[in-house]
Amino acid sequence: MVMLVVLNACGDGAPARPDAVYRVRGEVVAAEGKGDDLRAIIAHEAIPEFADRSGTKGGMPAMKMAFGVAAGVDAAALVPGSRWQLTFEVHWREEPALRIVAADPLPPGTQLAVPPDAH
Repeated sequence: MVMLVVLNACGDGAPARPDAVYRVRGEVVAAEGKGDDLRAIIAHEAIPEFADRSGTKGGMPAMKMAFGVAAGVDAAALVPGSRWQLTFEVHWREEPALRIVAADPLPPGTQLAVPPDAH
């Protein structure tokens, strides 16, 4: 199953431009909330090119963290234990700042470089 990329709309009808877009592999630990409040807890691999709010590229280590889930993403597919190649947008002036906009399932048996305590 491939989930669709969803663009957020600005008040003028134009898509909200993300501050950054990243792809990372990860495993769903949990999903909490509903609708706009839905958060997927993902144990993800390191993101070496990640830039913080100030634009400084310091990377992000492998860890477990919460991501928002865009409206067009099939949240029912994000079940604990499932593994995905995730695309997420960063919108530093919005909440949640990190939002999954697309997910492609990883092949069964895919090994992830995630610390054991991240699950």
